[in-house]
Amino acid sequence: MKKRRILLGVIAATGLFALASCGGESEKTNSQTTETSKAATSKAAASSTAKSSSVASSSQVVREDEIEFTGTTAEEVKLEAATASNNLASNASLSANAKITIDIVLAYVNQEMSASTETDVEKLKEDLNDLYKYLYDAIQVVKQNASNKTYADREADILRTSIESLINELNVDYIEYVYAAYSADSNYASALTTFRTYAKYYFDNALDSTVETVLSTAKSGLKTLYDTIYEKCPDDATKNAVRALYETTNANISAIVLAKDKDRIEEILDEFKYDVYEISTELITLEIDKLKEIARAKLDELVTKALTYVTNTELRTKINTFYNTEADKIQAVSTQEEADALPATVKADTEAFILTIVDDLKEEARTYIDGIVLPAIDKISDTEIKTDLTNFYNTEADKIEAIDSLDGIETTIAEIKKDTEDFVKEELNKELIRLKNAALAELSEVVEAGLDKMPNEEVKADLTEFWNTEKAKINAVTEIDNVAPTLTTVLTETEQHIKDLLISTVKDYLARLTAVETATAYDYIPAAMQPNYEANLVTAADIAYDFTTDTQISAINQAGYGEQWQMVIENINQSVTMAKVFNVGQTAFSAAGNAVDIYITNSYADSMEYTYTGNNFTVDFTFTGTILTFNLKFTSSINVPLIGAVSPIINMSYDIANETKTMYVKVSDNYVTKYTISDSLYELATHYGVTLLGQTGSRSSYLSISKDSNKNTVGHIYEYTTLNGSDKIQACADFLVSNGYVTVVGNKASGMVAFDGYISELYSATEGRLLGYEVQEELTFAGVTGTYNTLWFNMRDMNGISSIKVTDKTDANESGKSTVDTYLNGSTSLLVPAYNKKAILTTSRKYDVELRNRYYYSYDSTNDAYVVTEVQVPMFFIQEGDNYTSFESDFKDKNGFEVSVGMSSTVLNRILNDYDTYIPVFKENKDLMSSDIIDAYLGIESTTTDGE
Repeated sequence: MKKRRILLGVIAATGLFALASCGGESEKTNSQTTETSKAATSKAAASSTAKSSSVASSSQVVREDEIEFTGTTAEEVKLEAATASNNLASNASLSANAKITIDIVLAYVNQEMSASTETDVEKLKEDLNDLYKYLYDAIQVVKQNASNKTYADREADILRTSIESLINELNVDYIEYVYAAYSADSNYASALTTFRTYAKYYFDNALDSTVETVLSTAKSGLKTLYDTIYEKCPDDATKNAVRALYETTNANISAIVLAKDKDRIEEILDEFKYDVYEISTELITLEIDKLKEIARAKLDELVTKALTYVTNTELRTKINTFYNTEADKIQAVSTQEEADALPATVKADTEAFILTIVDDLKEEARTYIDGIVLPAIDKISDTEIKTDLTNFYNTEADKIEAIDSLDGIETTIAEIKKDTEDFVKEELNKELIRLKNAALAELSEVVEAGLDKMPNEEVKADLTEFWNTEKAKINAVTEIDNVAPTLTTVLTETEQHIKDLLISTVKDYLARLTAVETATAYDYIPAAMQPNYEANLVTAADIAYDFTTDTQISAINQAGYGEQWQMVIENINQSVTMAKVFNVGQTAFSAAGNAVDIYITNSYADSMEYTYTGNNFTVDFTFTGTILTFNLKFTSSINVPLIGAVSPIINMSYDIANETKTMYVKVSDNYVTKYTISDSLYELATHYGVTLLGQTGSRSSYLSISKDSNKNTVGHIYEYTTLNGSDKIQACADFLVSNGYVTVVGNKASGMVAFDGYISELYSATEGRLLGYEVQEELTFAGVTGTYNTLWFNMRDMNGISSIKVTDKTDANESGKSTVDTYLNGSTSLLVPAYNKKAILTTSRKYDVELRNRYYYSYDSTNDAYVVTEVQVPMFFIQEGDNYTSFESDFKDKNGFEVSVGMSSTVLNRILNDYDTYIPVFKENKDLMSSDIIDAYLGIESTTTDGE
């Protein structure tokens, strides 16, 4: 609005005020518009009529005050209009001062042209031509005025006309009354006129600025106003009063710096105006009606202002009631004495009443924040949070107490309420979070203690999932009062769930413990490495070899185990047979298990003991920590297959933390079996009596199969036959299942005379087929001891050999080391080996063929059993190292034809690497066990004699 007024003031001063209608603007002119303005109005009207006639005529000649458009779009037309306007203004012959006026008008015209939103191009051209004509006429008026008046006079006209236009448009409140009362006094009237001018110029128009600018402008304007009024005051009393009023008002304005309240500045200035009036009333007595009018006006002002700050319906009614009462009092005044005091009395009464409204609003605010804060403080137990909330409450209460007027009171109180609500909500939320965190921590303690009792990952996962559900219940709480009861419920539910899980778990493991055990060591090794592997089963015809006649290599069955793996199979078969002893107590286990199950349901505790007596047996059940035990004693004899009538003792235990089941059976002092089984472990130890070569002795064995850290299967076998107090026969083996291969290392070689070495066999884990092996022997010739590393190959892996004939050794065979005569590829010539030598001494063969034991399995349907058949098949051996490197040339040199190893380098390297790796390991392992150690594990007193 202010910018528009300045522009119109400039236009009016230059005689262009009436032309504003050409640009779509209209303003009310004042009574002091100059004759120049009137002339401009007449000229503008005449020009407009002429333009209309020109447009309506058939003549298409473009006048000087029109634009000839050639563009077809709105943007093109606007550009042409702006160009034409700029050319018109720049080409006008004007003085520098007059040029400034036209630049202002040109800026206005260009702004209106650019801002036009007209979309019809023809209509747009008309609008832009109107603006162009407005600029043209302005230039003409300025040129005409320049010839009649000096530019300085016109500047004065501009300022005077602008100020008068502003003053005439403004409402000057109560000063109008004073102005009317003293209009006859030229001095005072002049002072008031000046007051009006400065007040509106300095104060009203400055309120669009920042508070700092308003303060500065207000103080400057107040000083100018004071100086002007002071000079016009008729006597010293009035001057003193005005000076005191000025000083107070100036101080009040200065105090606004901290409040930054523009409304308060306006209020101070209004009070100053009114106080000027009150000073004036001391000098003259107004008519009663005028005084009543002034009092009523003040009442209206204060009450209207109060109503603008108060929205409370009850308080607004109270204000309106007061207003009506005061209005009636004003109306009832009839004497000059009452009237003289009326304005001041009404002002004082109204201000006093407004303070009661202030107090009412403050009390309502105090009650409101009390109702929010005090209950919150009672709910909060945390000292720090309670202190923060109490301090905040005191601060907000002080803010309410500091309110002393209605100015913005509801906004202030609303802010206090909102701040209080937000802070209380935040503090309650802190307390809620604290309580919930404490509840979650308490729940965590219960759950973590429960997790420690959970025996495996499955039940731990169950409890963890339940825990998450219970945590969600606590996290969902939104009220402080609900945290404690929710925690109580959650803890009760959790503790019961933990107990139910433990009961269920113990009962589950009890069922596993007392169930018929079907697991065997075969469950831990590859299917192809088991005797029942269908692809490798044979019939008698398959392995009825007669190598004394020429036999095709392709006819030799690729299945069959070497001696080391056969020893593993024999021990596993023995473990399977011995494990069946456990089934003798299954009837008792079943009956006792049902009774113990009921006992656990009714009497679960971290530690339990229970004895059950059945028909012919008693069972002692215990549960401590994670160990579940079930000990069975028969009170009379029962019949055990292959053993007879005995009263066995069967002790079983289950470590539910490791999910490991252990069973121990003592049939007699000389017949004990114990095994331990889990997902990753099968361990079996046995001790039983044997008769060998007419001598009574015992056999102790130990078998373990487990998964190592790399998920490879690792096995160990030890077997001892004890006669006359000493271990007479000892055999052991290690095996490893890894990356599709089975490696077995042992020291059993019945086909090698006086063998005292080690053999590392390699099998395909997926086919159960012997791929080859390597033997380590330490032999002495003529007092010279050497270690021999010999690779053994299936004949199928020897390129250049298609058939073989093997017979007993004859005199024609000059080899001192060979045990058989060998003929290859149908030849009648003996196979000639090459020899190693030390000096002139022949030591060992570099290569040759020998018969080796191979074990094949077939199925006996009559007895539902798998039967092993031991067969000797020829195998080709080559010593490792330089002998292997020179094999092909050595063989050709000795036998006259070419033979080479056809084994893949992958398999060959695996044999070599496993040999180098696991032979040393086996040497260390083979002495870790003894019959005494096995018997001690079984709880049997040693039967061997020290030193033997």
